[in-house]
Amino acid sequence: KTISPKRVSTPGYGTGDRFMRAGVEINRHGKALAYHVQDDDWPGYGVSKWTRITATLPSGRPGMIHVFQPQEDGQTRGANQFYSVMERLKMLDTLQATQLQSAVVRAMYAATIESTLDSEKAFEYIAGVGDGGKNPLNTIMKGYARYYAT
Repeated sequence: KTISPKRVSTPGYGTGDRFMRAGVEINRHGKALAYHVQDDDWPGYGVSKWTRITATLPSGRPGMIHVFQPQEDGQTRGANQFYSVMERLKMLDTLQATQLQSAVVRAMYAATIESTLDSEKAFEYIAGVGDGGKNPLNTIMKGYARYYAT
């Protein structure tokens, strides 16, 4: 029978000790001796009871098959792969807020040009002269005017 990893926990919601880590009872060498499984379907609700399941039955067969890839020395439970993303998710909120703030600040500033040149000459210097001697800025503005006129 498959058991949810959330139900394997230290009895009484304790923190555990040297021989009990997150519901896994171990010996002095770190070998799993037993697993404490919470009987309730919803951990944390009501009066909880735990069942101790030995790692090896008297017949020598496994009492529980505990499958996970340890990533650190002494690890008794599998690491949640979602946990590595959680830090980035917290930082994403900050990043989005900062980007929004930056966009607001950039929108507040306007650029002005003061010149002794007339407007047409100033735009020609800014936008450059396009193909056929046409001012690219005028071409863009005419395109916008045609688009919004229809």
